[in-house]
Amino acid sequence: MSAPFGYDIRDGRLVINRREAAVVRRICAWKRGGKSLAWIAGRLNSEGVRTKKDRSWTKRQVFRVVHNPLLRGALHWENVVVAETHPAIVTWTPRARRGPARAS
Repeated sequence: MSAPFGYDIRDGRLVINRREAAVVRRICAWKRGGKSLAWIAGRLNSEGVRTKKDRSWTKRQVFRVVHNPLLRGALHWENVVVAETHPAIVTWTPRARRGPARAS
């Protein structure tokens, strides 16, 4: 298992990576404030923030951060979610996406 952005693995357990966790919190705060995935990726890239694999950010990578239950301290395997298995970085949970707006 590789560690998701925001964590490192030590002794087989997930531990918070402080530098990455600060980025995760910023990403979630921006998203909670209404910023788009593209805006967030662009902002991170303009600031020189790199992904765990030392790459530029994409909308998809930002989406994965925002929607990853691991960042809220829960393990997720297929349809099973086990809460409080490791330290959480964020507690905010994004709302379910709504369909496209309809024209009246």
